[in-house]
Amino acid sequence: MDTETDQFRPNNPEFAPLNADTLHRREPTADEKRLTFWALMIVFLLSALDQTIVSTAMPTIIRELNGLDLYAWVTTSYLLTSTVMVPIWGKLGDLYGRKLILVIGIVIFVVGSWLCGLAGEFGDMPLMGNGMMQLIIFRGIQGIGGGALFTTAFATIADLFPPRERGRYAGLFGAVFGLASVVGPIVGGYFTDHGSVDIGGMHVAGWRWCFYINLPTSIIALAMITLKMPNLGHTGGGKIDWFGAIFVVLSIGALMLALTWGNEKGWTSPTVLSLFAFALVTGVIFLMIERVVKEPILPLELFKIPAFTTTTIASFVISMAFMGTIVYLPLFLQLGLGIQATNSGFLLLPLMAGLIISATLSGRYVTRTGKYKGVMLAGPIFQFVGIFLMSQLDSTASQWDVVWRLFIIGIGLGPSQSLFNMVSQSA
Repeated sequence: MDTETDQFRPNNPEFAPLNADTLHRREPTADEKRLTFWALMIVFLLSALDQTIVSTAMPTIIRELNGLDLYAWVTTSYLLTSTVMVPIWGKLGDLYGRKLILVIGIVIFVVGSWLCGLAGEFGDMPLMGNGMMQLIIFRGIQGIGGGALFTTAFATIADLFPPRERGRYAGLFGAVFGLASVVGPIVGGYFTDHGSVDIGGMHVAGWRWCFYINLPTSIIALAMITLKMPNLGHTGGGKIDWFGAIFVVLSIGALMLALTWGNEKGWTSPTVLSLFAFALVTGVIFLMIERVVKEPILPLELFKIPAFTTTTIASFVISMAFMGTIVYLPLFLQLGLGIQATNSGFLLLPLMAGLIISATLSGRYVTRTGKYKGVMLAGPIFQFVGIFLMSQLDSTASQWDVVWRLFIIGIGLGPSQSLFNMVSQSA
């Protein structure tokens, strides 16, 4: 028996999709599935977009809000809160339903986006400092909502469609991630260069529209979800592992702080070493809690499944490499090569093209054949080669030198972003 293909067969009881019997409700109609999927695409686009949209706007934001030393934190704060909230939102979705969690997540995301757009307009605030610190805090609020959008979107796809069909939708999600990853810097650059307007006698800097743009699109997605999305994933009981939630937040938060401050303060500085130690201790406590509670946030039994463990580790490494590239590349293009914000965003288009092509084709291939291992191995290889070649660039590089390297990275990212999540869910 071909176990690789058999894993994605709809009649495989181990990986059977959730249905009316398991969820104690009727099956979603075709219309509900279709509209829910499109709402999820908007939700996922917003969540992914806000990981990168500020990258090309950052040099201008730094100049206006006086925060060069806090450059990385505008992105880090969003990623920190969204990351630590993923297991919490996932568990809440299991207990209370995907629909409720998506609605709450969108509301938090909208409030955070609105506050980010207003950063610096409040003057010096107690405990929040000046404009740059305000932006960092508001990005953290935005990330709390973004974490709900990201994790619940993938979980909902697993609820709506059987494993064999998920390859197609995973490919589309991978394409959307690629679109957001590259359109984000382009849109951010355009707003920065051309978006400044005067409204009612007040000047609105162009970079602020990087956040205000989320408001109308979020409202559209909220309306679609409220009106048409069935309440998926509701188990009808249970409770939250709050102790586990607290310690996973402490552990991941301390780890990300240590990694962020390592270059600034020195990897052997007392502060950084203390953060690493604190992350280790709280991480061990978290694992001990998860072993004994009845309803853990992260069931440790999952890591006994080789496919889940492998894809989780691989996804972590791939995402880490990708975010390092997409966040700092616009800074190199603008300050190192002297390219305008808008043009630095457009230079990322080859990455999007490669990602969309490979994500779509790999998703269709897996859906048709059920085979995925070869595609998943090829993706990280292409990504590694592209990032290595990118690391060889200096201030004498031409735009063409950047373009073809980014296309190679995009080819590798396509299957990496979509298929790894699909295999983890099927495992």
